[in-house]
Amino acid sequence: MTSSFIGRAAAAPLPEKFAKRLGPPLARVAEFTSKYLHESAGALASRRAPPPLKPMEDALAAYNSEIAALRSEGVTRTLSIAGVEQLFTLGFALEQMHHNLAAACRSGRGLRGRTDVACPARSAPFSRGR
Repeated sequence: MTSSFIGRAAAAPLPEKFAKRLGPPLARVAEFTSKYLHESAGALASRRAPPPLKPMEDALAAYNSEIAALRSEGVTRTLSIAGVEQLFTLGFALEQMHHNLAAACRSGRGLRGRTDVACPARSAPFSRGR
């Protein structure tokens, strides 16, 4: 389901001023999410503890900071309704992806009996800089 939201948000390119500023943080989110998923697959296959989620969370925090900066500068007021919907859909999808990865981390940690692996708390939604 998360991938369908990301697909919807990515169906049209972001307006240029948003793409310039959000592109690099989104690329880092994609990079660290991909790395986390690959490392998680390896950990699961070899019965190791899940990798840390912090690098992906840091990348997501950088994206959220840039969204907050765009909002505080008033740049988001120039968006069409479709553009606003696209940004909110993307923010929701990224938050849901973080939630899913955190749940997978906790599950992997529990399956391995590892309490030394830091996983995000269940009830800690990631702020989208609202």
